[in-house]
Amino acid sequence: MNQPDPNGLDRFLSLTLRLWAVATAAFVVANGVLLLAKGPEVFSTLVQVGPVSGLKLTYSAVGLVWLSSGVVLALLRSPAFRTRFGLVATCSFLTLLLYANVLRERSEYPDAGDYMRAAFDLSEGRPLHERYIYPPLLAAACELLVPFGRGGMRTALWIGNVLGVAAFAGLLSLTLVRYGFERRVSAGLVLAFMAVNVPVLRTLMYGQVNLHVANLILLALLVYPRLPVGSALALALAVHLKSSPVVLVLPFLTERNRRWTAAFVASVGVVAAAIYALHGAQPFLDFLHNARGVYAWADLCFRENSIDSFLRSTAAVLGGPFGIVGLPLVRLLVKAAVLATALAIAGISIRRGAFVSPRGPGSDVLNAWPALAVLMVLASPLVWEHHPVFVALPFLVITRRLQAPGEWAAFSFAYLLVFLMPTFDFYPWSFGRLAGLLALLALLYRTSGRDRNGDAFRFVHERLGTRAA
Repeated sequence: MNQPDPNGLDRFLSLTLRLWAVATAAFVVANGVLLLAKGPEVFSTLVQVGPVSGLKLTYSAVGLVWLSSGVVLALLRSPAFRTRFGLVATCSFLTLLLYANVLRERSEYPDAGDYMRAAFDLSEGRPLHERYIYPPLLAAACELLVPFGRGGMRTALWIGNVLGVAAFAGLLSLTLVRYGFERRVSAGLVLAFMAVNVPVLRTLMYGQVNLHVANLILLALLVYPRLPVGSALALALAVHLKSSPVVLVLPFLTERNRRWTAAFVASVGVVAAAIYALHGAQPFLDFLHNARGVYAWADLCFRENSIDSFLRSTAAVLGGPFGIVGLPLVRLLVKAAVLATALAIAGISIRRGAFVSPRGPGSDVLNAWPALAVLMVLASPLVWEHHPVFVALPFLVITRRLQAPGEWAAFSFAYLLVFLMPTFDFYPWSFGRLAGLLALLALLYRTSGRDRNGDAFRFVHERLGTRAA
């Protein structure tokens, strides 16, 4: 027997979906008749190009928003889906709406151009150009789009990034649930996080691959330990897109999950073998050569917030007796000390059960990943303003443990520096994102031994009538 629908929600969703279907059918039929009657030339009189716009990106945005609205309506019609994933789907959809409309106003994406150039390098048998400092998987994937030309490839990368930002919002919300956040809290927190977010915006404005890497990382965490092979494959693909996620393998090794380890090694090997079979060893050698020579083409830039950049900038600005900080050995020692500290905090988080206790399958990964995500970013030789998308998880997860006003003040200031400040170049003030990451590390250490949730976290969950996991 059907349950009553006192709020009319089911009927509202059904009627709205029918209206959507009727409008879609009318659009397809009307334009199909015009196409058959007058040929494709008829659309030149019906379609106008807006100022500083491109037709492909404009109608990609329109199509994505329209189709995704229909998909979300269809999914939300199911009461079971609404109960479990309704808020996550709504959060992802609203994020897609926001960034599809923002990106529709832009036609140039510099880093996407580097990916396209690398794809054409592969297809024409040339060495990968010096600005391509990633493993060759991305170039090999883009090579499949070479027959569609640069315009088609650019559109495909654009659509992939818009879908990627929506997926990122959904996966991040689900990951917070694994860390004990109530579903409504996680969805609301992620939606607010995505609404004003400089690293996410810069990732999309440059056409960067970061969101796809972050999505694979979150997926690897979400399905572990239930699906160890799927988790291993996701993280292996992330490593093949950008080498830095390899540090996230460490907590899987401490858990001694042989099935996961074997699947990860096999996945890395299979992907590498497939690229080798098509292109030989040269793309891998090009990657190693370009990564070693990254400073040969990367000019000193005060917005680039790596440890290396800060020390090099200090040497360049101050000079004189301070010039020694620019020496490679000194840079190496300072960076090694910071990275060792981050690694130690990850180990402490595992031992103390910083976020998940008692210790069990998957607990090492959940406890270590917030510190390892910061380590992953700080280990990079270049840390641009879009890289902090990788530390979204630790910044949100740590709110569960924050207690004292001083901790909230430090967190708020770090969050402002990393996610809200516009990009600018002004030594040393533009190195605020580096300072924010170091502050986050300090907070992760300070809260690592805390076995109870903070007052703010407990207050919100108690008001919602739930008990934190």
